[in-house]
Parts: sequence; C-alpha cells; structure tokens
Amino acid sequence: MSGSFWLSRKRFWTVFFLAGLCGCSILNPPVFTSQELQGVATDIDPSAIVRDYRELVGQKVLVGGTVDQVKNESDRGFLRVNLFPLNDDMRPVKSMAPSGLILLRFDGPLNGYSLLSGQRVTAIGKVMAMRRPVEDGDHLLRLVVIDVGSENHLHTWPTRDQQTQGIGSTTNSNPGMMPSPGFGPH
Repeated sequence: MSGSFWLSRKRFWTVFFLAGLCGCSILNPPVFTSQELQGVATDIDPSAIVRDYRELVGQKVLVGGTVDQVKNESDRGFLRVNLFPLNDDMRPVKSMAPSGLILLRFDGPLNGYSLLSGQRVTAIGKVMAMRRPVEDGDHLLRLVVIDVGSENHLHTWPTRDQQTQGIGSTTNSNPGMMPSPGFGPH
C-alpha cells in the first residue's frame, strides 16, 4: 500500500506541475505575436531612443515603461511614458531608473480611466521627431514621439491591485480607444 501511495502522490505532483505549465501560457499570453513584431527593432536600449532618435526616425520599435500622463486632443490621444528596459516577456523592468520620457501618439482619444499613473505598458510604434517643448511644472520637456497608431499596438499590464481583485489578470488587457460619436463602443 505504501508503494502505491507514493506512486499516486508522484503522479499527482507531475500532473499538477504540467497543468501549471500549461496554465502559465494560457493565463499570460504573449504581448505581441511574431507577425506583429516583424520588422520591429526589439533590442534597442531605451536610452538610445531618447539620445539617438534622429538616427531612429521611421524605425518601428518596441518600447515599454510606466504611464506618466494621459492627454487627449479632439482627434488624437497621447500617453507620456517613463521608459524602462523590457524583460524577456516584454514587460517593463522598474528595477532601474527610467531612461527618459517619451510620448506615445494614437489615432484617437484614449480612455484615461483605464490607464493608471505608474501602470506598466508596452507598445510598438514608429519613432518620429522630437515634439515641441511641453510645459512640465517650471521647465519645458522635449519628448521623442512614437507613433503607435492603433490601440492594438499597446499592451497594458495589470497593476498589483487589479491582480489581487482578479481584474485583467487572465487577459492581454488593452485600454482601447474612446468611443466615436455615432459609432457605438469599440
């Protein structure tokens, strides 16, 4: 009886371990597919984007960081982001100081209620020129603009609070764009 007990216990832990591995890929799907990443520079140092943006203009890049500010204009949305390096899962790593600020530009207004200050985001976009200075308290910021275009190229990572409440912990969350008048929700 003792031998069969250990065999069933070993089988239980093997099944439990394999189920856990399968669950990880289901619960944490890839941020972007290999097709979406085709032609995208995924290995550029974040500080190089700020420092060497002139050499990168027109290049599609993968960037990530934390939300600093959301601003909407009538036909565009802007997300100011503190740049951080990305880990192998494309998640921004906040263990180091940020490499600077960038401005992500979208083709429509953003839903500012779903983007929290300090929340991690990862995006694919095209490096554009430096934007005119933006007032920030008592000084002016000049920000590199990354044209993301569609909200499909922005991935938001659930905050610790959202994970403990079960919100967004099992999906590839995306803030979406604000609904357009007359077109209903997106």
